[in-house]
Amino acid sequence: SAGHVVPRRLGERRRAAEEQSRNIEALYVSLIESLPMAVFRKDAEGRFTFVNKKLCETLGVSADEVLGRTDYEFFPKEMADKYRDERGRMDEEMLEDAEEYQGEDGEKRHVHVLKTPVHNHKGEVIGVRGMFWDVTDRVQAEQTMQQVQDELANSGSRISSERTDRQRAEDPSGQHTQMY
Repeated sequence: SAGHVVPRRLGERRRAAEEQSRNIEALYVSLIESLPMAVFRKDAEGRFTFVNKKLCETLGVSADEVLGRTDYEFFPKEMADKYRDERGRMDEEMLEDAEEYQGEDGEKRHVHVLKTPVHNHKGEVIGVRGMFWDVTDRVQAEQTMQQVQDELANSGSRISSERTDRQRAEDPSGQHTQMY
């Protein structure tokens, strides 16, 4: 009967390890899917091997429509060429970029992009993973703030110029003449 105890314990350990593995996977998926950013992974040929829900929403397609495909099927050629060239430069460094593109609504959109290489067990680069998120509101706020600062600087120059003009309009007694 002692012979049955060992297999039973091994079976219990295997079930516990499988349960733990499922819990870890569920935690990972819930983390990636709850991020307010698009997340992806591509193989060495640039084919998508993983995408989260946000990326699918951004592209307007399902994960099944993205997986196994390349950027050329979703982006204009010049953007897809840029992404391919970036893959060729991926080594140990993180790539950070800001991109501007035309949204489906015709509006100019801005995204912040982070990409890192994916390595195999030998340390060789076998792909790229990345994430991006929309920063259009922030960019527009920064542009608006710059316009306001420029207007304030210009109005400050006008005020200074008006003071100089008033100073030149002094009467012979040395008193300032108010000019409106």
